[in-house]
This record gives sequence, C-alpha cells and structure tokens, in this order.
Amino acid sequence: CCEDTGRYEFLTKEFIDRLAAYVHERMQAEGGGKIVEVGAGSGALSYFLNQSLGAMGSPHRCVASDADFRPAPRQRLGVSAKDGAYPVEPLDVQAALAKHEPAMVLCAWMPMDMDWSADFRATPTLKEYILVGEADFGACGNLDTTWATFPGWTRTDLHDLSRYQLQRYDSEFYAGNSVTVSFRRDAALDLFD
Repeated sequence: CCEDTGRYEFLTKEFIDRLAAYVHERMQAEGGGKIVEVGAGSGALSYFLNQSLGAMGSPHRCVASDADFRPAPRQRLGVSAKDGAYPVEPLDVQAALAKHEPAMVLCAWMPMDMDWSADFRATPTLKEYILVGEADFGACGNLDTTWATFPGWTRTDLHDLSRYQLQRYDSEFYAGNSVTVSFRRDAALDLFD
C-alpha cells in the first residue's frame, strides 16, 4: 500500500528525463540559481532528477529537503549513501527556502490540506515553483489555495511531462491523475530586475 511505503508517484525514466530537460531549459533562461525540492520524503525525485541532469551535461542540481525525516521503512531504500538512503537535508519548508534562497522549487505530493505555495511566492529569489501530484481536487495540498492562480504568477499545466506520470491509483481504466504544474513569477513582478 502506498501509505505504508510512502510512494505515491512511480518515477518513470520518461517523466524524469522530461522534467530534467524542462528544469535545465528554465534555469538557463533565468540565468541559473538554486533548485530545492521541499517535502522530498525519500529524496528519490531529486536523486533521479540530478542523475538525468548530469547525464545531459546540465550544471544544475536539486537539493532535497524534508523536515519529517521519519519515512516508511521501505521508502528510504536507495543507492546514493552508505546507509542506502538518498541525500535529504532535514529542513522544513521555511528553513529550506531561507537557507538556499532558490530560483526554483519542486514539490511532489504536498500533504493533503496543507499549503506551502504562499511560502514559495513570498521567497524573493523564486522565479518558478513546480507542483507534482493530484491537482485541483484536494488530494495534494489545499483545494482552494495550492493550485489556484495568484496575481503576479502564471500557471502552466505541463502536459508533456504529465503524460509520463504514473501514480498510486492509475490503472487501465483510471489513469492520468497525477500532473505536473508550473507557477512562474510574472516578469512585471520579477524581483531580480
């Protein structure tokens, strides 16, 4: 069961490679900066994203962070450290944003009824945040705020990435429920200019 293992999204190579290409393109267009994944759980998304970025020759890397460092027993199985765990900084959302001052934030499967997007938008260095998960019906984040469009930010559903996503309930008859959505700071509100 997904709740036992902490796995809600199955990270396909196709999804990871397209996410890496998107992240690289956006970071190049914005002149670089730091990338942080918040609520990273096991750190698998950042780990495989970084592998793909490296394989394409991109200089950009993502730092995984998560304050609730008590994942399900099998969730931490990985390949990048001596203890078998992917690297994850033990920081909550606000601490990760303050420490890294990112240009881009990734967040996959934000906990239900929580909303960190206001913290993202309040980060002066942030150009874009990307949400992955069940959107617009409350299974990830807060139905009223997480997936909403706010003044100064443009929402873009990233269909080319979403079509390669596979989540916990997908099946032959019920598929495509996890999506990837970008929220980009409008140029008029760009705090770097």
